[in-house]
Amino acid sequence: MAQQGTQRTKRRKGMVSTVLLIIAILLLLFLPGYLARIFGDDSEGKYKYCTVEKAWAEYRAGGDLSGNTDYTRVGWVETRECGKLALSESPNKDQSMDDYMASIEPGGYYKVYLKNVQLGSPGLTSVTRLEKAERPS
Repeated sequence: MAQQGTQRTKRRKGMVSTVLLIIAILLLLFLPGYLARIFGDDSEGKYKYCTVEKAWAEYRAGGDLSGNTDYTRVGWVETRECGKLALSESPNKDQSMDDYMASIEPGGYYKVYLKNVQLGSPGLTSVTRLEKAERPS
């Protein structure tokens, strides 16, 4: 009887370690893809062409985030064809939002990459980046 009890315990430990191993393998397989989807380019190739009228950076509205003051800088771009655009982070990680927004020229024609998920405000479009483009003739 005592021997059966120890065999059951060993089997349970073996099953638990097998289940944990399977979970670890699944995490190793799917986690990199999931993280790439979250932190990668969100544009999926959707874009518009717009003429920039004004571009600037300011502190995110709302201020308080989980009990801490949110000092994140966000970018705003006003355009003729596309309305108001919002950038939540600088596309170039080595460049601040202020520097990126200063590099966008008023009157310039840009290819604007759209985010997959849009903000709920009408007339406001979430974008990932702007690239200088040639005006069609």
